[in-house]
Amino acid sequence: MKQHAPKTQKKSLLSLAIILLMLAWLSSENMPNAAEQQNLTSGHMDTQNWINYVDPKNQFRLSYPSDFIAHERNSNELLKFKPTPERAVYFMNPHMASGQLAGIEPADLELKIYRMIQSHSSLRDGLRNSGLVPEMDDAVIKNFQTKHINGLEVCASTMVAPGCSIYTLHTHFIFQLTPGSQAGQIMMENFEFL
Repeated sequence: MKQHAPKTQKKSLLSLAIILLMLAWLSSENMPNAAEQQNLTSGHMDTQNWINYVDPKNQFRLSYPSDFIAHERNSNELLKFKPTPERAVYFMNPHMASGQLAGIEPADLELKIYRMIQSHSSLRDGLRNSGLVPEMDDAVIKNFQTKHINGLEVCASTMVAPGCSIYTLHTHFIFQLTPGSQAGQIMMENFEFL
């Protein structure tokens, strides 16, 4: 028995070292490169090569990085949300979209569109009546405005990321924009109705 203990310890140490190396590799795969890191720390992001996403049906557009994945959720994916949106589109950087954490990490920007239950209610009442923000008393709610839209910023009291969403009204629909990164924040700021 005493002879097997050193072999078991060596195997355990080797297994631990392999796990640590794999974790380090996975972390580095999802880390921004030096140029991206500099842009993130300086608060600046180059948007020159961004492309437009235009949705004529719901009459909105936004620009997003040309290498990002823009994916409209299918009807089965929509049913996973309660309440169920009529449409949902998410934008995700290619590293996260194809990485080990794809489907787990939040999108850089998720956009969901809900039909108003009562077309003459305010945005705040629409959120409460539709069940979009059932625990509004626990949430932090502030007015929100960009150069193109205005609405409400609702931040959940939980520590789950992303913790805040922007809600805005347009033609009897509630639009929910949830940024999960700096790029998502910039995409949200250039979102506009046609």
